[in-house]
Amino acid sequence: MAIAGIAPEVQRCCLTQKAIAPNFSDSRWRVGFSFEGGGLVNLSTRESFSQTASESLTNAAEISLPKIDTKLGACELNILQQLGSQDLPAISELSSEEMAWVKIEHLLRDYSKYHFGRSFRSASLVDALSPLEF
Repeated sequence: MAIAGIAPEVQRCCLTQKAIAPNFSDSRWRVGFSFEGGGLVNLSTRESFSQTASESLTNAAEISLPKIDTKLGACELNILQQLGSQDLPAISELSSEEMAWVKIEHLLRDYSKYHFGRSFRSASLVDALSPLEF
């Protein structure tokens, strides 16, 4: 995706450019991910932008907020932010987070499909394989 110029922003909010860090202390904490916006969106910031726009009718037409395609928890955001690093955590350390990995895979697959306009044929093959075959 980076080579094609469509790598999503996974470190900062696309609206404010402020860094976003996973909040592991609040199990209900979420961050938005927008295909249209190109990555992460701080949900509380988005609500503030929306509220400010609705208070001022002249700005309401000018401000177009990106659609939130999915919401990520702290564990999922942590994995997503580490994908670009040289060393990923060992699989044994992350076995309890297997579903988070699957969600990230599908998120990036859908993000690519949104930007390229087509899906990967190999993704169907991967979906058909049993987890035990890996």
